[in-house]
Amino acid sequence: MLASSAPYLYLVCTVAFILGLKLMSAVKTARMGNLISMAGMLLAILLTCAQAGGANILWLLGAMALGGVIGSVWAFKVPMTAMPQMVALFNGFGGGASTLVALTEFFHSPPQTTGAKIAIFATILIGNVTFSGSVTAFGKLQELLPGRPVLFKGQHFLNALILTVSVLLGFALFSNYHPAVLLLLMSLTLALGVLVVIPIGGADMPVVICLLNSY
Repeated sequence: MLASSAPYLYLVCTVAFILGLKLMSAVKTARMGNLISMAGMLLAILLTCAQAGGANILWLLGAMALGGVIGSVWAFKVPMTAMPQMVALFNGFGGGASTLVALTEFFHSPPQTTGAKIAIFATILIGNVTFSGSVTAFGKLQELLPGRPVLFKGQHFLNALILTVSVLLGFALFSNYHPAVLLLLMSLTLALGVLVVIPIGGADMPVVICLLNSY
C-alpha cells in the first residue's frame, strides 16, 4: 500500500516546500513557513526510511545525525548578523546534494523514459547552478569575494552559450554516455552558477539567495 501511495505523499511534501517558501517571504508568516517546510521534510524522511532496507536505514540515520550535529553547532555559533551567509551556504549544500542524487540515479538505474532523462538533466543543471551560485553569494557576503558587481563585455551572451551547450551535452549524455561529456556538463553548469551571481552587488545577495533557494 505504501508503494502505491508514496508518489502522492511525496507530492504533498513538494507542495509543503513550495508553500513554506512562499510564507517565508514575509516576516509575519515566516515562522509558519518554516514549520510547514519542516513538516514536509519530516514526511519525506519517514517515507524514505519506510521504503529503505535495514542497512540503508543505518546510513540514513547516520547521515541525519551527522547533519543535525553540524547544523546545530553552526546555528548556535553563527551570529544573527551572519545568518544570510549561513543560509547561502546551507542552500548550496542542498543544491549539491540534489546533484549527487541525480548522478546516483543516472549510474545506478540509467533512465529509459524521456521524462526521467529530462528530470535527471534538470536536476544536474539546477543543482549545480544552485550550489556554485550559493557559494558565490556566501563569498560576497563574507567579503571573501568582491561585493561590487563584476561585469564584462558579452556576459549575457556567454551565459546563454553555456546554457545552450549544456542542453546539447544533456542530449549527448543520454544518447551515448561518455565520462568526458558528463565532466564537461558538470563544469559548465557549475561555471554558470558563478556567472549568474557575480554581476549582482553584495547588497542584493539576500534576494539572490531567495531566488536560488526557490530553484
